[in-house]
Amino acid sequence: MNNDPARRIATGWRSLRYLADNRTIPTWNLDNINVTTTRDPQNRAYFFVTLDDVPSRTNVWAHAADARTYFPSQDTPSGIASVSDAVDAKIEIVFPQGNAPVVQATRVNVSAMLFKPGTLLSVPPDSRFVVHLWRALNQGVGEDVGVGQMRLVSSAALTYPVWDWNDVDVSAARDPASKYFLRLTVDGAQTNSNVWAHGVDARTYFPQVDAPVGECE
Repeated sequence: MNNDPARRIATGWRSLRYLADNRTIPTWNLDNINVTTTRDPQNRAYFFVTLDDVPSRTNVWAHAADARTYFPSQDTPSGIASVSDAVDAKIEIVFPQGNAPVVQATRVNVSAMLFKPGTLLSVPPDSRFVVHLWRALNQGVGEDVGVGQMRLVSSAALTYPVWDWNDVDVSAARDPASKYFLRLTVDGAQTNSNVWAHGVDARTYFPQVDAPVGECE
């Protein structure tokens, strides 16, 4: 929801879909997903799927009256947590170069932080996490933009790590019909990532259901 890290809400059940050419393909269904909070136009929900024990990529589905991400206040860590095998990964800012509006921006800089799940306790400053930024265009599956460069930020009380990606291409979003969805994964850790929507209109508009051309081996 909004700029919060995603949480698993359902496990799909398998069924068969029958195609016009008499082929059948497996599909996975997730029923009775509660979206009542998005009746408030200030709220937005983003959905994506993961597969257990299988490397995979996913698209993102945006459900909202207005699915754009509006520059939320960047988090301030409340302390430092010990390293664990699960993290909340949060994109904190997506800044168009030159402060350009979406319809003109061609590249953005992205910054993210990692927290102990359900808290604002940052991972330690000596962390060696490998953090990937994923970018999906419209209903396409995400592509790995690359590994973030870690830097340390010091405040009066804390020193904590931040990961940066510079010169990320978002030029397709200059077309009002296109939008990008950004999210994170962390190597070797269960990652609860938020989703950042970048576009003039980030809503998902009932795309045509895919018709597979064949079976993989």
